[in-house]
Amino acid sequence: MLKQLSLFDPAFCQRWRGGNHTWRPVHEGGFDQRRYRLEPVPEAAARRFVAEHHYSKSFPAARMSFGLLEGDHLVGAVVLGVPMHPAVLTKPFPTLGPGRAA
Repeated sequence: MLKQLSLFDPAFCQRWRGGNHTWRPVHEGGFDQRRYRLEPVPEAAARRFVAEHHYSKSFPAARMSFGLLEGDHLVGAVVLGVPMHPAVLTKPFPTLGPGRAA
């Protein structure tokens, strides 16, 4: 019988490359936060990274883009987008208020 991997299993981590994912044992490297830093990056750099590596090959309407850098190499991207409706954020985070969620 096949066993479903838990997204929160500390023994495994998910990796994406070229739009495909794999699950790797953490002992093969895992994520060591000391090796990386998070910095704002130009939208164009985040767009290229997402288009190459994300499974959807699409880029959302972005408000802010951040890069996960290892040395000078962009190895990940975080894009904070524009919600379709402010309630997308104010429902789970009511203290944000409409001005902060839009």
